[in-house]
Amino acid sequence: WEEEAGRALVFDSPRDAGAASDSGMLRDEARKALECSPRTAPSPNSLPSVNLESPRRTLQESPRRTQQGSPPRPKTVSIAPNEVSSDGDSPHDSSNHGPEACPVKRERRKSQERVRIRAAAVLSRQRDGLLDWRKSRDYVDQRLTTFRLLGATAGLIATGFSVAANEYVVQGTDPLSTEVNFIKGCCSITSVICLMLIYRTYLLQERLERIIRHISQLTPLDPDISIFEPFRSRAFLIELAILGVHLPPGVTFELGVWNWNNFILYRGETLCTVVATFRVYLVWRILRDQILLRLPKRHTVSAYTRISFGSALTFKMILNSRGAMPFIAAIWYGMLFIFSYWYRSAEMTACQFNTAHHEKCGLEEARYWP
Repeated sequence: WEEEAGRALVFDSPRDAGAASDSGMLRDEARKALECSPRTAPSPNSLPSVNLESPRRTLQESPRRTQQGSPPRPKTVSIAPNEVSSDGDSPHDSSNHGPEACPVKRERRKSQERVRIRAAAVLSRQRDGLLDWRKSRDYVDQRLTTFRLLGATAGLIATGFSVAANEYVVQGTDPLSTEVNFIKGCCSITSVICLMLIYRTYLLQERLERIIRHISQLTPLDPDISIFEPFRSRAFLIELAILGVHLPPGVTFELGVWNWNNFILYRGETLCTVVATFRVYLVWRILRDQILLRLPKRHTVSAYTRISFGSALTFKMILNSRGAMPFIAAIWYGMLFIFSYWYRSAEMTACQFNTAHHEKCGLEEARYWP
C-alpha cells in the first residue's frame, strides 16, 4: 500500500517533491490516519480536505518543509476509490505486520493472542489429564458452594413432603393409603439425595482445608481422600441423624405416653415431621455462602489475618448492614411458625383420628384431659 500511495503522490514542482521525499511525512500521516481511525470512512474533519466528487479522492495539505523565501504550496495526494474499503480500513492495510502499526491495535492484538494461547493451553492440559481440579482452590470452593445449595434444596423439599404426609394423616387419611405412600416415597428419594449431597459437601470441605493448609503452611498436598473421611467428623454424624430421619413408604407406627393422668398417642408421621423441621438450618448455609462470596480474596485475607471467615463473621456483617432489620424479622417470624407447629404437634393426640388402633384410646384419660 505504501508503494501505491507513493506512486499516487502528485506534486506541482520537482522542488516540492524533493522536500516531501526527505521524510515522507505526508505519506506517513495519511497511512496512520487510515490505520488508527475508527472503522468508519475518513471524515473531512480528520483530514485537511477531501474531494469526494471526483473519481479520485484528493487530499490537500500544506507542506511542512519548504525552502526559505518561497511561499508554501499545497501538496496533493490522490487516492483511488478502491484503495479505501467501505469500513474505513485500507485493503492493503499493513497494521497487522508493519512496524509503524497503531499502538492501540497492536496491544489489543497481543492481548487477544495471549488469551487464546492460555485457553488453548488449559484445554490441552484438560484433554491430556494434566490439569487436576482437585488441586485448584477456586474450583473446589465453587463446587463446594454448588453442592451446599443443591443439598439445602433437596433437604427442604423432603421436609415439605414430610409435612404433606403428616397433614394427610391428621385429616383422617389412612397412613398406608396410596396417596400417603406416594408422598412418603418422594420424601425418601429427596432425603437420600440430600444425604448424598451433604456427604459430597464434607468431602469437598476436607479437600479445601487441605489445599488451604498446603498454601499457608506448606504441608504436602494429598489430593486422594478416603471415602470414609466424612465419618470421622462428629458434625457429619449429627447431620446424618437429622437428615436421615423419615418414614419410608408402607411404614407407620404409634407411640403412646402418659402425661400425669392423661394418655397421649403420637403418630410416626408426626414425630418424623417434627424432626424434619430441623432441616431449616440448611438455609443458613446458602445465605452464608452468598454473603462470603462477595468478599474479594477472602481466602488470602483469612490466611494473613488468621481469622476464620464463617458463620460468626457472616452474622456480624448482616447485623451491621442495611438488611439487619429484615433479617431479624425473618428469623423471628420463621421461628414463631416452627415453634407453633411443634406446639400443635405436641398437644394433638392421635386418639382423635379415625385411623387410631391403640387399645388405650378407648380410655377416658385418652379422650378427655382434665
